[in-house]
Amino acid sequence: MLYVDVRALSEIVSILMRAMSFAGKGSEFPLALDQLSHAIDSALWEEKIRYFRSLWYLLEEDDQARAIRELSAIELDACRDPEILQLHLQLASSGLSLAERLRLVDRVLAVTEKESEKLQYSLVKAMYYALVGEETDAMNLVRTAVDRYRAQDSLKRSEYGEMFLAEALSFLGRLDEDQAATREALGLYEQLISDRLEKGASRGGFLASLRKSAGDCCLTLREFGDAVFYYQESLSTESAELTKLFLAKAWIELEDLDRGRSMLAQIDVTAFDENCMLDRALFTCDLALKSRTEADRLEAISLLKAATATHPLFEKYRQDALLGLIELKPCGSPKRLQQVLQRLGRYVTLNPNLFGFGLDLNKVLDDIASSRRNRGPGSET
Repeated sequence: MLYVDVRALSEIVSILMRAMSFAGKGSEFPLALDQLSHAIDSALWEEKIRYFRSLWYLLEEDDQARAIRELSAIELDACRDPEILQLHLQLASSGLSLAERLRLVDRVLAVTEKESEKLQYSLVKAMYYALVGEETDAMNLVRTAVDRYRAQDSLKRSEYGEMFLAEALSFLGRLDEDQAATREALGLYEQLISDRLEKGASRGGFLASLRKSAGDCCLTLREFGDAVFYYQESLSTESAELTKLFLAKAWIELEDLDRGRSMLAQIDVTAFDENCMLDRALFTCDLALKSRTEADRLEAISLLKAATATHPLFEKYRQDALLGLIELKPCGSPKRLQQVLQRLGRYVTLNPNLFGFGLDLNKVLDDIASSRRNRGPGSET
Protein backbone atom coordinates (compact mmCIF):
# COMPACT_ATOMS: atom_id res chain seq x y z
CA MET A 1 0.00 0.00 0.00
CA LEU A 2 2.88 2.34 0.79
CA TYR A 3 4.37 1.71 -2.65
CA VAL A 4 0.99 2.46 -4.28
CA ASP A 5 0.68 5.72 -2.30
CA VAL A 6 4.19 6.85 -3.26
CA ARG A 7 3.58 6.04 -6.91
CA ALA A 8 0.20 7.82 -6.98
CA LEU A 9 1.53 10.97 -5.34
CA SER A 10 4.56 10.89 -7.65
CA GLU A 11 2.29 11.01 -10.68
CA ILE A 12 0.56 14.09 -9.28
CA VAL A 13 3.90 15.78 -8.55
CA SER A 14 5.06 15.01 -12.11
CA ILE A 15 2.00 16.75 -13.51
CA LEU A 16 2.51 19.66 -11.10
CA MET A 17 6.10 20.01 -12.30
CA ARG A 18 5.03 20.20 -15.93
CA ALA A 19 2.17 22.59 -15.18
CA MET A 20 4.43 24.97 -13.27
CA SER A 21 7.00 24.86 -16.06
CA PHE A 22 4.38 25.60 -18.73
CA ALA A 23 3.01 28.46 -16.60
CA GLY A 24 6.44 30.04 -16.32
CA LYS A 25 6.66 29.22 -12.62
CA GLY A 26 9.21 26.42 -12.84
CA SER A 27 11.57 28.27 -10.51
CA GLU A 28 9.01 27.83 -7.70
CA PHE A 29 8.86 24.05 -7.97
CA PRO A 30 11.51 23.41 -5.24
CA LEU A 31 9.29 25.34 -2.81
CA ALA A 32 6.47 22.95 -3.63
CA LEU A 33 8.81 20.03 -2.96
CA ASP A 34 9.66 21.52 0.43
CA GLN A 35 5.96 21.54 1.29
CA LEU A 36 5.52 17.98 0.04
CA SER A 37 8.64 16.51 1.60
CA HIS A 38 6.79 15.27 4.73
CA ALA A 39 3.58 14.21 2.95
CA ILE A 40 4.51 10.54 3.45
CA ASP A 41 6.70 9.38 6.32
CA SER A 42 8.82 6.95 4.38
CA ALA A 43 12.36 6.60 3.03
CA LEU A 44 10.79 5.78 -0.34
CA TRP A 45 9.16 9.20 -0.44
CA GLU A 46 12.38 10.92 0.63
CA GLU A 47 14.11 9.29 -2.32
CA LYS A 48 11.32 10.43 -4.62
CA ILE A 49 11.66 14.02 -3.44
CA ARG A 50 15.39 13.85 -4.21
CA TYR A 51 14.54 12.42 -7.62
CA PHE A 52 12.27 15.37 -8.40
CA ARG A 53 14.88 17.86 -7.19
CA SER A 54 17.47 16.21 -9.41
CA LEU A 55 15.08 16.26 -12.34
CA TRP A 56 14.34 19.93 -11.71
CA TYR A 57 18.04 20.84 -11.71
CA LEU A 58 18.46 19.01 -15.00
CA LEU A 59 15.37 20.20 -16.88
CA GLU A 60 14.73 23.64 -15.42
CA GLU A 61 18.25 24.80 -14.48
CA ASP A 62 20.25 22.76 -17.00
CA ASP A 63 22.65 22.01 -14.14
CA GLN A 64 23.78 18.42 -14.53
CA ALA A 65 26.34 18.64 -11.74
CA ARG A 66 23.71 19.65 -9.15
CA ALA A 67 21.36 17.01 -10.53
CA ILE A 68 24.00 14.33 -10.02
CA ARG A 69 24.82 15.53 -6.49
CA GLU A 70 21.14 15.43 -5.49
CA LEU A 71 20.70 11.92 -6.85
CA SER A 72 23.96 10.67 -5.31
CA ALA A 73 22.40 10.94 -1.84
CA ILE A 74 20.20 7.94 -2.72
CA GLU A 75 21.60 4.46 -2.01
CA LEU A 76 21.36 3.29 -5.61
CA ASP A 77 22.52 -0.27 -4.95
CA ALA A 78 19.37 -0.88 -2.91
CA CYS A 79 17.04 1.29 -5.00
CA ARG A 80 14.15 -0.42 -6.78
CA ASP A 81 12.50 2.70 -8.20
CA PRO A 82 12.75 2.51 -12.00
CA GLU A 83 12.48 6.28 -12.46
CA ILE A 84 15.43 6.92 -10.13
CA LEU A 85 17.50 4.24 -11.85
CA GLN A 86 16.63 5.67 -15.26
CA LEU A 87 17.63 9.17 -14.21
CA HIS A 88 20.91 7.84 -12.80
CA LEU A 89 21.61 6.10 -16.11
CA GLN A 90 20.90 9.33 -17.97
CA LEU A 91 23.14 11.44 -15.74
CA ALA A 92 26.03 9.08 -15.08
CA SER A 93 26.25 6.94 -18.22
CA SER A 94 29.27 8.79 -19.65
CA GLY A 95 31.29 7.84 -16.57
CA LEU A 96 30.22 4.21 -16.48
CA SER A 97 31.86 1.24 -18.15
CA LEU A 98 29.84 -0.79 -20.63
CA ALA A 99 29.42 -3.56 -18.06
CA GLU A 100 28.14 -1.06 -15.48
CA ARG A 101 25.69 0.42 -17.96
CA LEU A 102 24.38 -3.01 -18.86
CA ARG A 103 23.93 -3.91 -15.18
CA LEU A 104 21.99 -0.70 -14.62
CA VAL A 105 19.79 -1.33 -17.68
CA ASP A 106 19.11 -4.87 -16.41
CA ARG A 107 18.06 -3.45 -13.04
CA VAL A 108 15.62 -1.09 -14.74
CA LEU A 109 14.20 -4.00 -16.73
CA ALA A 110 13.85 -6.06 -13.55
CA VAL A 111 11.88 -3.47 -11.55
CA THR A 112 9.77 -1.56 -14.08
CA GLU A 113 6.14 -2.61 -14.47
CA LYS A 114 5.56 -0.65 -17.67
CA GLU A 115 5.70 -2.60 -20.89
CA SER A 116 6.69 0.59 -22.73
CA GLU A 117 9.79 0.90 -20.54
CA LYS A 118 10.63 -2.78 -20.91
CA LEU A 119 10.62 -2.27 -24.65
CA GLN A 120 12.60 0.97 -24.37
CA TYR A 121 15.37 -0.42 -22.17
CA SER A 122 15.58 -3.67 -24.09
CA LEU A 123 16.30 -1.46 -27.08
CA VAL A 124 18.94 0.51 -25.16
CA LYS A 125 20.59 -2.78 -24.14
CA ALA A 126 20.51 -3.98 -27.74
CA MET A 127 22.20 -0.78 -28.85
CA TYR A 128 25.06 -1.45 -26.45
CA TYR A 129 25.36 -4.97 -27.85
CA ALA A 130 25.45 -3.62 -31.39
CA LEU A 131 28.19 -1.16 -30.50
CA VAL A 132 30.49 -4.02 -29.40
CA GLY A 133 29.78 -6.05 -32.51
CA GLU A 134 27.20 -8.43 -30.99
CA GLU A 135 24.69 -7.66 -33.71
CA THR A 136 22.94 -11.03 -33.71
CA ASP A 137 22.31 -10.87 -29.96
CA ALA A 138 21.15 -7.26 -30.35
CA MET A 139 18.61 -8.12 -33.02
CA ASN A 140 17.33 -11.18 -31.14
CA LEU A 141 16.87 -9.09 -28.01
CA VAL A 142 14.87 -6.45 -29.87
CA ARG A 143 12.71 -8.98 -31.69
CA THR A 144 11.85 -10.67 -28.39
CA ALA A 145 11.01 -7.31 -26.79
CA VAL A 146 8.85 -6.32 -29.76
CA ASP A 147 6.94 -9.60 -29.65
CA ARG A 148 6.35 -9.22 -25.88
CA TYR A 149 5.10 -5.66 -26.28
CA ARG A 150 2.76 -6.60 -29.13
CA ALA A 151 1.34 -9.53 -27.14
CA GLN A 152 -0.04 -7.35 -24.35
CA ASP A 153 -3.64 -6.15 -24.21
CA SER A 154 -4.27 -3.11 -26.41
CA LEU A 155 -5.45 -1.14 -23.35
CA LYS A 156 -1.95 -1.37 -21.92
CA ARG A 157 -0.38 0.21 -24.99
CA SER A 158 0.32 3.93 -24.93
CA GLU A 159 1.58 6.62 -27.27
CA TYR A 160 4.93 6.44 -25.52
CA GLY A 161 5.11 2.68 -26.03
CA GLU A 162 4.08 2.94 -29.68
CA MET A 163 6.91 5.41 -30.21
CA PHE A 164 9.42 2.90 -28.87
CA LEU A 165 7.86 0.13 -30.94
CA ALA A 166 8.57 2.31 -33.96
CA GLU A 167 12.12 2.96 -32.68
CA ALA A 168 12.69 -0.77 -32.22
CA LEU A 169 11.48 -1.57 -35.73
CA SER A 170 13.61 1.24 -37.13
CA PHE A 171 16.60 -0.24 -35.28
CA LEU A 172 15.99 -3.63 -36.88
CA GLY A 173 15.56 -1.98 -40.25
CA ARG A 174 18.95 -0.26 -40.04
CA LEU A 175 20.96 -3.04 -38.44
CA ASP A 176 19.45 -6.00 -40.31
CA GLU A 177 18.71 -4.09 -43.53
CA ASP A 178 15.09 -5.16 -43.03
CA GLN A 179 13.03 -2.92 -45.30
CA ALA A 180 9.74 -4.38 -44.06
CA ALA A 181 10.60 -3.40 -40.48
CA THR A 182 11.61 0.10 -41.58
CA ARG A 183 8.40 0.46 -43.58
CA GLU A 184 6.34 -0.62 -40.56
CA ALA A 185 8.23 1.84 -38.35
CA LEU A 186 7.49 4.63 -40.82
CA GLY A 187 3.80 3.73 -40.75
CA LEU A 188 3.77 3.90 -36.94
CA TYR A 189 5.47 7.30 -36.95
CA GLU A 190 2.96 8.58 -39.49
CA GLN A 191 0.09 7.35 -37.33
CA LEU A 192 1.56 8.99 -34.23
CA ILE A 193 1.98 12.24 -36.17
CA SER A 194 -1.60 12.05 -37.39
CA ASP A 195 -2.88 11.40 -33.86
CA ARG A 196 -0.96 14.41 -32.57
CA LEU A 197 -2.36 16.68 -35.27
CA GLU A 198 -5.90 15.45 -34.60
CA LYS A 199 -5.43 16.52 -30.98
CA GLY A 200 -4.52 20.00 -32.19
CA ALA A 201 -0.82 19.69 -31.38
CA SER A 202 0.77 21.57 -34.28
CA ARG A 203 3.89 22.53 -32.31
CA GLY A 204 6.14 20.94 -29.74
CA GLY A 205 9.29 18.92 -29.42
CA PHE A 206 7.52 15.55 -29.41
CA LEU A 207 5.84 16.20 -32.76
CA ALA A 208 9.11 17.50 -34.19
CA SER A 209 10.89 14.37 -32.93
CA LEU A 210 8.29 12.10 -34.56
CA ARG A 211 8.67 13.90 -37.87
CA LYS A 212 12.45 13.64 -37.74
CA SER A 213 12.19 9.91 -36.96
CA ALA A 214 9.90 9.48 -39.98
CA GLY A 215 12.55 11.25 -42.06
CA ASP A 216 15.22 8.89 -40.71
CA CYS A 217 13.13 5.92 -41.86
CA CYS A 218 12.86 7.45 -45.33
CA LEU A 219 16.62 7.97 -45.34
CA THR A 220 17.11 4.26 -44.54
CA LEU A 221 14.66 3.32 -47.31
CA ARG A 222 16.59 5.64 -49.67
CA GLU A 223 13.42 7.63 -50.30
CA PHE A 224 15.34 10.86 -50.07
CA GLY A 225 12.62 13.19 -51.34
CA ASP A 226 10.29 11.99 -48.58
CA ALA A 227 13.13 12.35 -46.06
CA VAL A 228 13.51 16.01 -47.08
CA PHE A 229 9.77 16.51 -46.60
CA TYR A 230 9.73 15.11 -43.07
CA TYR A 231 12.89 16.93 -42.00
CA GLN A 232 11.47 20.21 -43.25
CA GLU A 233 8.18 19.49 -41.49
CA SER A 234 10.10 18.78 -38.29
CA LEU A 235 12.01 22.04 -38.59
CA SER A 236 8.76 23.94 -39.18
CA THR A 237 7.51 22.47 -35.89
CA GLU A 238 10.67 23.16 -33.89
CA SER A 239 14.10 24.24 -35.05
CA ALA A 240 16.86 21.75 -34.22
CA GLU A 241 20.43 21.73 -35.48
CA LEU A 242 20.57 17.93 -35.55
CA THR A 243 17.54 17.83 -37.87
CA LYS A 244 19.26 20.37 -40.13
CA LEU A 245 22.26 18.05 -40.23
CA PHE A 246 20.14 15.16 -41.46
CA LEU A 247 18.34 17.41 -43.92
CA ALA A 248 21.77 18.24 -45.36
CA LYS A 249 22.45 14.50 -45.64
CA ALA A 250 19.18 14.03 -47.58
CA TRP A 251 20.06 16.87 -49.96
CA ILE A 252 23.48 15.33 -50.55
CA GLU A 253 21.91 11.94 -51.31
CA LEU A 254 19.61 13.67 -53.82
CA GLU A 255 22.83 15.10 -55.33
CA ASP A 256 21.69 18.64 -54.70
CA LEU A 257 25.21 19.24 -53.46
CA ASP A 258 25.10 23.03 -53.32
CA ARG A 259 22.06 22.93 -51.04
CA GLY A 260 23.58 20.19 -48.89
CA ARG A 261 26.87 22.05 -48.59
CA SER A 262 25.08 25.29 -47.72
CA MET A 263 23.01 23.55 -45.04
CA LEU A 264 26.11 21.98 -43.48
CA ALA A 265 27.78 25.38 -43.36
CA GLN A 266 24.77 26.99 -41.61
CA ILE A 267 24.54 24.50 -38.74
CA ASP A 268 25.36 25.83 -35.28
CA VAL A 269 27.45 23.06 -33.73
CA THR A 270 28.00 24.71 -30.35
CA ALA A 271 25.43 22.42 -28.70
CA PHE A 272 26.59 19.25 -30.49
CA ASP A 273 28.18 16.44 -28.50
CA GLU A 274 30.99 14.23 -29.82
CA ASN A 275 28.57 11.89 -31.59
CA CYS A 276 26.83 14.68 -33.47
CA MET A 277 30.19 16.15 -34.48
CA LEU A 278 31.21 12.77 -35.87
CA ASP A 279 27.93 12.57 -37.81
CA ARG A 280 28.67 16.01 -39.26
CA ALA A 281 32.15 14.91 -40.31
CA LEU A 282 30.81 11.74 -41.93
CA PHE A 283 28.10 13.59 -43.82
CA THR A 284 30.80 15.93 -45.13
CA CYS A 285 32.62 12.79 -46.31
CA ASP A 286 29.46 11.88 -48.23
CA LEU A 287 29.59 15.30 -49.85
CA ALA A 288 33.27 14.91 -50.76
CA LEU A 289 32.63 11.47 -52.24
CA LYS A 290 29.92 12.83 -54.51
CA SER A 291 31.47 16.18 -55.44
CA ARG A 292 35.09 14.92 -55.78
CA THR A 293 36.26 18.49 -55.18
CA GLU A 294 39.47 19.25 -53.29
CA ALA A 295 37.74 21.82 -51.06
CA ASP A 296 35.15 19.29 -49.84
CA ARG A 297 37.80 16.61 -49.38
CA LEU A 298 40.01 18.87 -47.27
CA GLU A 299 37.01 20.02 -45.21
CA ALA A 300 36.02 16.41 -44.54
CA ILE A 301 39.58 15.52 -43.51
CA SER A 302 39.70 18.51 -41.16
CA LEU A 303 36.38 17.62 -39.52
CA LEU A 304 37.27 13.94 -39.18
CA LYS A 305 40.60 14.76 -37.56
CA ALA A 306 38.85 17.05 -35.07
CA ALA A 307 36.03 14.60 -34.32
CA THR A 308 36.13 12.39 -31.23
CA ALA A 309 34.80 8.86 -31.49
CA THR A 310 33.26 7.84 -28.15
CA HIS A 311 33.35 4.14 -28.97
CA PRO A 312 36.19 1.96 -30.34
CA LEU A 313 33.97 0.77 -33.20
CA PHE A 314 33.43 4.35 -34.35
CA GLU A 315 37.11 5.20 -33.88
CA LYS A 316 38.05 2.40 -36.27
CA TYR A 317 35.58 3.70 -38.84
CA ARG A 318 36.87 7.24 -38.36
CA GLN A 319 40.42 6.12 -39.12
CA ASP A 320 39.26 4.09 -42.13
CA ALA A 321 37.32 7.09 -43.44
CA LEU A 322 40.43 9.28 -43.14
CA LEU A 323 42.42 6.78 -45.20
CA GLY A 324 39.60 6.68 -47.71
CA LEU A 325 39.68 10.46 -48.05
CA ILE A 326 43.42 10.35 -48.72
CA GLU A 327 42.75 7.88 -51.53
CA LEU A 328 39.97 10.10 -52.89
CA LYS A 329 42.39 12.40 -54.72
CA PRO A 330 41.55 12.79 -58.43
CA CYS A 331 43.84 9.92 -59.36
CA GLY A 332 42.78 7.71 -56.45
CA SER A 333 40.02 5.21 -55.79
CA PRO A 334 36.80 6.01 -53.88
CA LYS A 335 36.27 2.34 -53.02
CA ARG A 336 37.58 2.43 -49.43
CA LEU A 337 35.55 5.51 -48.52
CA GLN A 338 32.42 4.10 -50.13
CA GLN A 339 32.73 0.92 -48.07
CA VAL A 340 33.32 2.79 -44.80
CA LEU A 341 30.38 5.15 -45.30
CA GLN A 342 28.12 2.25 -46.25
CA ARG A 343 29.03 0.38 -43.05
CA LEU A 344 28.64 3.49 -40.92
CA GLY A 345 25.23 4.21 -42.40
CA ARG A 346 23.92 1.32 -40.32
CA TYR A 347 25.09 2.99 -37.13
CA VAL A 348 24.19 6.64 -37.68
CA THR A 349 21.91 7.76 -34.78
CA LEU A 350 22.38 4.34 -33.16
CA ASN A 351 24.29 5.75 -30.21
CA PRO A 352 22.20 5.67 -27.00
CA ASN A 353 23.27 9.21 -26.14
CA LEU A 354 21.40 10.41 -29.20
CA PHE A 355 18.55 8.01 -28.73
CA GLY A 356 17.92 9.13 -25.16
CA PHE A 357 16.78 7.28 -22.10
CA GLY A 358 13.22 8.58 -21.87
CA LEU A 359 13.96 11.69 -19.85
CA ASP A 360 11.63 13.83 -21.94
CA LEU A 361 9.16 14.87 -19.22
CA ASN A 362 6.37 15.54 -21.70
CA LYS A 363 6.67 12.02 -23.11
CA VAL A 364 6.69 10.47 -19.66
CA LEU A 365 3.62 12.40 -18.56
CA ASP A 366 1.84 11.66 -21.81
CA ASP A 367 2.44 7.99 -21.04
CA ILE A 368 1.04 8.43 -17.52
CA ALA A 369 -2.02 10.26 -18.82
CA SER A 370 -2.65 7.64 -21.49
CA SER A 371 -2.35 4.84 -18.95
CA ARG A 372 -4.79 6.59 -16.62
CA ARG A 373 -7.36 7.05 -19.40
CA ASN A 374 -7.14 3.40 -20.36
CA ARG A 375 -6.75 2.03 -16.86
CA GLY A 376 -8.65 -1.13 -16.20
CA PRO A 377 -8.04 -4.48 -14.51
CA GLY A 378 -4.40 -5.40 -15.10
CA SER A 379 -3.63 -2.32 -17.18
CA GLU A 380 -0.24 -0.62 -17.20
CA THR A 381 0.15 1.96 -14.44
